[in-house]
Amino acid sequence: DLFNEEYTLPFMLAFILYQTVYIGGNWSYVQRYTSVRDENGSARVAWLFTILYLVSPFIWMIPPMIYRVLNPDLNGLGVEGAYMMLCKQVLPPGLIGLVLAGMISATSSKANTTINLAATVFATDLYRNALRRTAGDRELILMARLFTLIFGAATVGLALWIPKLGGIVDFVLSVASIAGGALFAPIIWSLFSPRQTARSVVTVTVTTLLLNLGLKFLLPMIWSISLSRTLETVIGQCTPLLMLAAFEWYYQNRKIETNINSGYTSPLVSDETPESDDAEAQNRFGIRVIALSMALTGAGIVVLGMLADHSTAVTAFTGLAIVLISIWIWRKTLPMKATMI
Repeated sequence: DLFNEEYTLPFMLAFILYQTVYIGGNWSYVQRYTSVRDENGSARVAWLFTILYLVSPFIWMIPPMIYRVLNPDLNGLGVEGAYMMLCKQVLPPGLIGLVLAGMISATSSKANTTINLAATVFATDLYRNALRRTAGDRELILMARLFTLIFGAATVGLALWIPKLGGIVDFVLSVASIAGGALFAPIIWSLFSPRQTARSVVTVTVTTLLLNLGLKFLLPMIWSISLSRTLETVIGQCTPLLMLAAFEWYYQNRKIETNINSGYTSPLVSDETPESDDAEAQNRFGIRVIALSMALTGAGIVVLGMLADHSTAVTAFTGLAIVLISIWIWRKTLPMKATMI
């Protein structure tokens, strides 16, 4: 069924709103759009991300859904292990370890990126700008390391606490409804509006966060009323949009145009600067690292396929395809003359 009692059509529409502002405004995702040569590169990254985001559900979502059909008695926190349970049924033993290692690496990479971003923001925007404007580089690095430890410890503690919160799915959906629209919708709105100000953005964010936290925790505690998943998500995503629309109407009637992005100058360098050459060399190096990692992974899959007790041909062919793709990516980093040889 497309919908059920908990995940209704209004929930899906509200969750699409959340995904729209989250992918466009999340710090770790924004890096994908800014770590490029120019605006055209940023657009290409966005299109690549879009295509991968359309493909990824078939890789990550369909397998556990299939396993839940094969094992209808699965319930509770066991549902979150459905992906690996299906892997145990269809993959050779060696590939199960490779899949698990890949999942751990991907999770660690995302966590490291987010923690580093948060530590940098707190060290520069909070500590230096608000507490110690005279702080030097050495002191900022020390504070960034301290914030990294604090956020890392908090992340580990939260991970250990998640089973008591009902599992990662309920936790992620609750965080999305409470903070998703409040944190990211004002940022995305301000990119397209000439009227939103720092005051309106902060007001919408703080007000929506307090409202959502109150509905999530205080309402059940005081009046024993709990919102449904649909109502919780719809309120969390629509409230900041309604408040932003109200500010837009107010500023339009007052004929105020004080966009918080006014005076912004793109930091992206032109092709003629020396910095562009350095960036190009770094890009080639990063691509080669990716290609080499893919080649080693593909070779490992080929070996594991040859040693497997079943699905040998399919596994070996998949590994060989990954190796060939990695060679093609590597060749893209070579000069034109070398590529033609």
